[in-house]
Amino acid sequence: MKIYEYIFAATVIVAILIAAIFLTGISPTLYGSTSRMEQLKIAAQKIMAQILLSPGDPSDWGENIAVKAESLSSFGLAVSSVFTRDAFVLDPDKVQRLSQDVSAQLYMPPSRVLELLNLDSDYGIKIEFIPALNISVSLEGKSATIKILSEQGAPASYVSVVAGAFHVQDGKIGFNVARLTDEDGDGICKVGFPFSPHLLIVIADHNGVQMAHVYSSNAYTGQLIGRFLLSPIKITGGSSLQVFAVRLPNGSLTLRNVVCNLKPWGYPVGNYNLYNVSHVEPNVIAVVTLNEDNNLIVAYKTVPKSYGSLAGEVYPPLAYMLERSVKIGLFTYTLRLRVWRMIE
Repeated sequence: MKIYEYIFAATVIVAILIAAIFLTGISPTLYGSTSRMEQLKIAAQKIMAQILLSPGDPSDWGENIAVKAESLSSFGLAVSSVFTRDAFVLDPDKVQRLSQDVSAQLYMPPSRVLELLNLDSDYGIKIEFIPALNISVSLEGKSATIKILSEQGAPASYVSVVAGAFHVQDGKIGFNVARLTDEDGDGICKVGFPFSPHLLIVIADHNGVQMAHVYSSNAYTGQLIGRFLLSPIKITGGSSLQVFAVRLPNGSLTLRNVVCNLKPWGYPVGNYNLYNVSHVEPNVIAVVTLNEDNNLIVAYKTVPKSYGSLAGEVYPPLAYMLERSVKIGLFTYTLRLRVWRMIE
């Protein structure tokens, strides 16, 4: 009987030795991975704080088209207005200059941002701007169907919608506003207009979470940066409307418009003609104007889906991700930041 006990004890000892050798072999790798992840976590937290809380230097670099990438000395997306004290409120003009849709002369390349964040080529980053509400529009003649989904893709039940519709008549811009409510709880609103819209600007409100969307069926599109309008074609200088959001006493938003003047300004910026807007309303969404053939031109602020040091979808094997809920102007987004080491 003792022989079996000795054999069992010897087997246990051998198993312990093998396990110890195995664990000794993998422990440096395990600890190394943990250490690298902790470094990525610290780096991601510092980057997120810089992006969300700093306006950059100069602080008006978003709206100031004279500030190019090489003349920026500090990077950040926070609003610089003394009237805004809330954290995580981002400047729509600064966010727009991260979009590849803007002129190359105004685009802020990721390589420059990495340099300003003191990351250079050691780290890679990807920033995603995820809208809290996804708005889709379909037009059929004089009727529009507006569908609202949550960030997770579920119908935004009992959502409230304001839709501003535009058309051209006798060389002038017509504007009509409709207020809608999703009464069936399926996130879908339908509306009819007395004319066939060429352009719709939609604001959706779902339990206090608000989002805007510009839908064009038959209009040229440009950009609106600060007090400047960038148009791919020449503007006549005639009828122009500035469309902006206004918060009502109950907290909901509506659309208003005011006539504005556009003045040619300096030289073209890349492939865009540059115009100065006579005045810019707070919470402006778009400027709608006409070309010489009385076709609609709409210029508005865009938010890129993603921005990063590598193009396309990036799934590095070891990365750290942070998310924050932010406001871009009046509207809610989730900002998702991924950080990874380029060289291990």
